[in-house]
Amino acid sequence: MTEQSKDMKKNRFIAVLMAIALLGTGCGFMKEDVLLANKHGFSKDAAAVSSFTEGKALWAGTELCIPKDTADAEDEAVSAGAALLFHLDKPEAVYAKNVYQEMNPASITTLFTAYVILQSRELSDVVTVTADELANLQHTSTIGLKEGDQLTVEQLLYGMLLCSGVDAANVLAVDTAGSKAGFVRQMNKAAKELGCVDTQFQNANGLTEWGHYTTAYDIYLVVHKLIEDERFMKIISQDAFKAEYRNAEGGVCEETYLSTVRYKEQGITRLGSLNVIGGKTGTTSSAGHCLALILNSDSGDRYLALVLKAKSRDSLYEQIEHIVKKN
Repeated sequence: MTEQSKDMKKNRFIAVLMAIALLGTGCGFMKEDVLLANKHGFSKDAAAVSSFTEGKALWAGTELCIPKDTADAEDEAVSAGAALLFHLDKPEAVYAKNVYQEMNPASITTLFTAYVILQSRELSDVVTVTADELANLQHTSTIGLKEGDQLTVEQLLYGMLLCSGVDAANVLAVDTAGSKAGFVRQMNKAAKELGCVDTQFQNANGLTEWGHYTTAYDIYLVVHKLIEDERFMKIISQDAFKAEYRNAEGGVCEETYLSTVRYKEQGITRLGSLNVIGGKTGTTSSAGHCLALILNSDSGDRYLALVLKAKSRDSLYEQIEHIVKKN
């Protein structure tokens, strides 16, 4: 048997597993859809597919978008590495470009961090910052935490999601799992159970590391779950959040965390026919400029607009507006 034949046999076997997992949720997907999705690397990791099969109850009764083709890849107005506009309330992929391509997500990573935290922590839990969690954070985006500061999980989530606080992500990770590595294991397990078979994390904060990647499609999957959580929606929809907490000496610290989403900064509430709810930015030299933006229609239908690896901040927003207004 040739290597190509072996690969085809392996891919077909994995596709069958994926079809069983998806059909078992009652979503009504056809096997042909799953097989076609596999052409884009949707389920090349057999262990990940097995994990998804075990966690398939997460999607019971849910209909997901599975684009059959990245037909918008030739759209000259979108030069970013990947882009999508997906309906979040029905299986409709309005726009899709390279949605199954593995990419560095920068601090879009913290959407997965938030998912794990919200599954396991209470917002009122009090966390004490340690020195180890603040090490080697020069030239990164932080919210200025210091050793001994005491904040709630809610305050740390605001700092992480609104203004990409790497220190907040580290503190949440270590306090939740006992170590950064332990939390990353929890993230990867949760991602695979969500069906994010083309995702692998090395940290909770999104800083560039070899072997740290996800896809636009996998980001859609975690957002699809996060929008079910009112706590997440409240956080992501804010323009700003004022945190008041104690430092190591017992004094009161006050900080205001501002959203890094341009629409929130400028008070823009509408794009085309859709209303801006909120989102998560991410920027590194490796990942480029990224944005996951949640919107809704006047009738309440929700959408995810996502652009990964735009060349500049201005270009990022031009492309987000193109895929939203065009469609």
